Amino acid sequence: MPPTAFFDLRPDRSPGYAVVNFGATMQTRSALTFFARIAEVLDRHCATAAQLGPTGFDAAGRFVSQPFPADAQSRYALRNSTFYAPDAPRLFWLGVRHAFD
Repeated sequence: MPPTAFFDLRPDRSPGYAVVNFGATMQTRSALTFFARIAEVLDRHCATAAQLGPTGFDAAGRFVSQPFPADAQSRYALRNSTFYAPDAPRLFWLGVRHAFD
């Protein structure tokens, strides 16, 4: 069986990105430890992964069951699109730890 035809809606590359995180810890003389963390300081809109695969949606997000006409062997071409997994948003943590003896 010959391969099925594919049509791409988007480019097949995801752009590069950088992740910047900060953290601080302060321990007192007692068993208390205070900590703070900030993740995704730059908070850029980026993708952590991308995958090219078949889809039933057009570029506007509408479902199209058979977007292209059948070929001479009555096969329908598959429409491909790149799926991007979004990065996490900016996150903040503040906390206190207590060590029990």
